[in-house]
Amino acid sequence: MLLFVLRRLREETGLPLPLVWAPSFDGIGVIEVYPGASLRAWSIQHDGYKEDSQIRRKIAKQLSSRASGVLELTIDSVDAFDAALCVIAGADFLDGRAWLPEDEKSARKEGWIWFRKSDE
Repeated sequence: MLLFVLRRLREETGLPLPLVWAPSFDGIGVIEVYPGASLRAWSIQHDGYKEDSQIRRKIAKQLSSRASGVLELTIDSVDAFDAALCVIAGADFLDGRAWLPEDEKSARKEGWIWFRKSDE
């Protein structure tokens, strides 16, 4: 699915949109993130958030310091809420707070989902 979406984005934008493997890259790049994996990494209870706007509201409150109120604007749309979570996960990657693959060669072949390291 990622490759299909990425191909479409490349076609629609006319940009190369390479997958990036480190926060220090030039230009525009793409990473793969999943909201559920990020919520787990952030230690946020999220069971049922896709179906229940009240759960999304609680998650938004827990992430308010990281999202400056943006999540509250997306509570009524699961897709918009997931997109906002992905932006926060992208910020973790850019800030160097995401797990790096131990075997980058294998990750480049199989794929890699970026998510935040636990706070230590």
